[in-house]
Amino acid sequence: MNCMNCGHALRADVRFCPKCGTPVPSPAAYAPPPEQPRTSWAVNPSAAPPRRKSRAGKILLVVFGVFLVLAAGAGVAVYYGVRHFAGSVKSSEPYRVAEQTLRESPVAAEALGEIKSTGFPLGTFKTEADGSGFAAFTMSVEGTKASGQYVVALARESGAWRVKEASVRVSDGKVVQLVSDGESGAGGVPVGGVPPPPPAPRAPGGNLGKVTVQGAVNAGALDGKAISKPEPPYPPVAKAAKARGTVVVQVTVDENGRVILASAVSGHPLLREAAVAAARQARFAPTLTSRNKPANTIGTLTYNFELP
Repeated sequence: MNCMNCGHALRADVRFCPKCGTPVPSPAAYAPPPEQPRTSWAVNPSAAPPRRKSRAGKILLVVFGVFLVLAAGAGVAVYYGVRHFAGSVKSSEPYRVAEQTLRESPVAAEALGEIKSTGFPLGTFKTEADGSGFAAFTMSVEGTKASGQYVVALARESGAWRVKEASVRVSDGKVVQLVSDGESGAGGVPVGGVPPPPPAPRAPGGNLGKVTVQGAVNAGALDGKAISKPEPPYPPVAKAAKARGTVVVQVTVDENGRVILASAVSGHPLLREAAVAAARQARFAPTLTSRNKPANTIGTLTYNFELP
């Protein structure tokens, strides 16, 4: 090492230059670089512990498995529920009467051929303790000549089911009427043999009674003359079957403007009952004769059913 002032050679143990007296700086202490921490698997990679997998993947797998189990359970429940519902409908008396009407109808045989099978029955039926009831079904039907959709409405009178309306819409769009207002399309023979006696007309207030309509005035369409004409609710079974159209109801109005008789004369079978029930609630101003006396009136009300 040499002096920084005069360049004289210096020994390592001197503090001052012997020639010029300049202080000699002390050499910096050597500090080795810090060692990096080393693991055992840095030397031997095979000894490294396995990497931990993400828990998010396991959670998603569990959630997906639970979803599959729930979906499978729901599918099984729906499947057996539908089978149970179809079985209960097909084992009901109104359904058997409706199917018998279809299979024994020569009009249906002419349009469809021999009936091979019928599809899932969509509809409902209801029986009352007094022996009355109502049923309506729609179902696909497959014949040897063609296929179509069978629509039928039944009424229960005095404990016996009777087909009121039945028709088949063939696949080519043609509508074949099998039964209309309790008579079959093959000669007018009522379904089930001799029909029960017709029910007595309903008097105002809902009680059965004798109603005289002799000398009633035929007034034609009464829609514009109604003081009150409630709209019928859309029957759920008709909505499910996508039934729509116009129903014409013939009504007899008494001297006080109340409907005492109502019956559907045209329209879809699944819509007629609702239209008739609404027509019975209609109210009119009394119709006066030429002698200024109130009289009974016969006319029609029209109801339009359109799917939203």
